[in-house]
Amino acid sequence: MNAVTAWFAYIHLCNPRRNRMNKFQRRQITLTLLLGLACLPASALDHTEIAFKAKALAAQPFTPPKYYPALSALTYDDMMALRYRTAKSPWLEDGKFYLQFFHLGNFNTHSVKINLVENGQIRPWVYNKSMFEWPEKFHGNPGVIPEELGFAGLRVHAPMHPGAMPEEFLLFLGASYFRSRGDGEWYGQSARAVAIDTVLKKEEFPLFTEIWNERPKKGDKAVRIHALIDSESLTGAMTLDATPGDASVMRVQMTLHLRKTIQRLGLAPLTSMFEHGEMSLDLHGDFRPEVHDTDGLLIETASQERIWRPLSNPGVLLDNAFAMDSPRGFGLFQRDRVWDHYQDIGARYPNRTNAWVEPQGDWGKGAIALIQIPTDNEYMDNVVAFWTPEKPAKAGDTLSYAYRMTWHGHPQRKAELWMVRDTRIGRGDVFNGEQATRFVIDFEPGVTPCKATVTQPVPHIQTSSTAKIVENHVDCRPDGGWRAAFNVVTPKQGAQDLSLLLLEDNKPVSETWSYTFQPEHEMR
Repeated sequence: MNAVTAWFAYIHLCNPRRNRMNKFQRRQITLTLLLGLACLPASALDHTEIAFKAKALAAQPFTPPKYYPALSALTYDDMMALRYRTAKSPWLEDGKFYLQFFHLGNFNTHSVKINLVENGQIRPWVYNKSMFEWPEKFHGNPGVIPEELGFAGLRVHAPMHPGAMPEEFLLFLGASYFRSRGDGEWYGQSARAVAIDTVLKKEEFPLFTEIWNERPKKGDKAVRIHALIDSESLTGAMTLDATPGDASVMRVQMTLHLRKTIQRLGLAPLTSMFEHGEMSLDLHGDFRPEVHDTDGLLIETASQERIWRPLSNPGVLLDNAFAMDSPRGFGLFQRDRVWDHYQDIGARYPNRTNAWVEPQGDWGKGAIALIQIPTDNEYMDNVVAFWTPEKPAKAGDTLSYAYRMTWHGHPQRKAELWMVRDTRIGRGDVFNGEQATRFVIDFEPGVTPCKATVTQPVPHIQTSSTAKIVENHVDCRPDGGWRAAFNVVTPKQGAQDLSLLLLEDNKPVSETWSYTFQPEHEMR
């Protein structure tokens, strides 16, 4: 079956207006698609082919993949010791891209089917115990490990710059999670294929159930990976082209087929961890001043406004939505890159990677969601950000969309705007008998330091209706950046939305700083 034949079949199978086939014909063409996928030449294995399989799968009830719950007894240390043997790595002889695989165990006990696409053929990569280094003894007790398992996921190695040795830069592991990094960066936040009903009810985590890895040709700078996604509420196909480098770039193509209506569908979701930072008054008894993988959400709107929302560890669940039409981009960033601010030798928090999502095409109306969940440790991902369309996600719908992801260590600043660097909160002055809270926002020095500017910017501050600004000023810091500070009086309870923007001649000259203040939890 070639791509043209497959596309013709897909149109008639999936388009109800053109579909005049009876049930028998429909079954036959579905079977042809599924069987044909196993013998397709490499050139025909494109995103459309995986979408065919996802569409056929969506017509059937969800069947969970095979789980091996006994393997959850394996500890983190067990999994670190149970490593894939480099000599068994596919494509190792190519000297550029090669693959390694994760053993099932600990939190990852469902099997993912792995395929290699090489020389015009698709072949399964079958699990064998000899592929792994085995410790003499496990800390946990998983019982007898079966001879025939599968893999929990995979990782991709490649040179991060010309002349370098290959190193890991991309992995797929757990549900539909994947992550990457730029050259010199450490893994931190993760991405997911899709998010379903996050914090609304019991969240659903779709799974990667099958993955196809295309062997790069000589001279290729990117590796292509296809994945089949399955869950109770939807099926999907993802095609990812990943290019390693100083900034590792992914081009992602997605198709989702909905089995059920979904109340909150999250596209291009990112997950991260924030326990405490520079504006946290409660360090949870930790000697380290800051503990987080990322410290802010960056958004660029269709009108090119830049919004920076510093992250926090709220006392209660905090669920914000930034409504807009066709965003230019959004991402979670680790802007604070000074080791002294963290004092953690092992975790390398200053080197945790940033992730920037750029929608391709018109994503229409919707909102960027930022969800922050209280935590008392650094081992829980408690920050989620994604795009949620305004249009309801109904059973039977098909969604196709694409985006570009960049993983890197750069602050993503615009030269013409002062960039938010730090946010601090503290007890302010008393005004007419009312206790105020002081906010201090520092902007990174630009090409022209503040001392050399002709005019001083004016702060434009907006608040919720129940809050009032009682004092504000802008000062030039010794390092050449601006400091904006204000005192605000708020009710003792209830979330208060605040924003600040620097203006010159009534024109924006900075990012928009945005924050949701919860006085009963942050000023105890």
